[in-house]
Amino acid sequence: MVIARLMAAKGYFTEVYIFGAEEKFTSNSKTNIIGCYRTRLFYLILSQKMILFLNFSKDPDIIIDALIGSGLSKPVKGFLSKVISHLNASESLTISIDIPSGLFSDETMAGHPKPSAVHADHTLTFAPLKLAFLFPENDLYAGNWHLLDIGISREFIDQTETRNYYLLNEDVRPLLKSRNLYAHKGHFGHALLVCGSTGKMGAAILSSRSCLRAGAGLVSVHIPREGNSILQTAVPEAMVIWMVRKMFFLQLEI
Repeated sequence: MVIARLMAAKGYFTEVYIFGAEEKFTSNSKTNIIGCYRTRLFYLILSQKMILFLNFSKDPDIIIDALIGSGLSKPVKGFLSKVISHLNASESLTISIDIPSGLFSDETMAGHPKPSAVHADHTLTFAPLKLAFLFPENDLYAGNWHLLDIGISREFIDQTETRNYYLLNEDVRPLLKSRNLYAHKGHFGHALLVCGSTGKMGAAILSSRSCLRAGAGLVSVHIPREGNSILQTAVPEAMVIWMVRKMFFLQLEI
């Protein structure tokens, strides 16, 4: 309702659909309802029959989903499930607020038969990040998520017990050791990779690049002779050694 009121105040053509009993609204909600009524495009949907009001044949430019919050404890069924299906049938850009309606904040939807949840193109979520957004199975629902700061106490978040953590760039950066201006590549270790086969040089290329990216000063790669030009072209920094069987085993013994 706040979003609708602010958008209407800026001149956007805004329709508002509220699902629920008006007598259950808080005082803040009622204040914003008054603002929504002033848009003259406010609809209070109380029954399944009134779902016909959802006329998306006009294909709005944007649908903003704020049906259900992050406190969902059971799958969405019945009337609201049909509302969500109606939203998903639209080709409009869909933006969910905090979490797509119907999505559990800390679970994957993969284990739920025929889950009913909004398929958002973007989710504007609030700190802390929802665990559900890190499950690949939920990508269909969360879409591109954006973590927003709305003033939630950082101290409160830090003091809350959790078993889930994730790393940010600022967490890792202090662990990276700076190198002396006159340091030589020979000072940072020599890695030996034994990999690849005819027609399957992709893994050799990726692992060689990864090894160099991780900080190894020197990287030697044992590969079949047929992969020489491939690896030398893709990763010129790597030192290629052809995998001649007798020589290979002799070198390993040494």
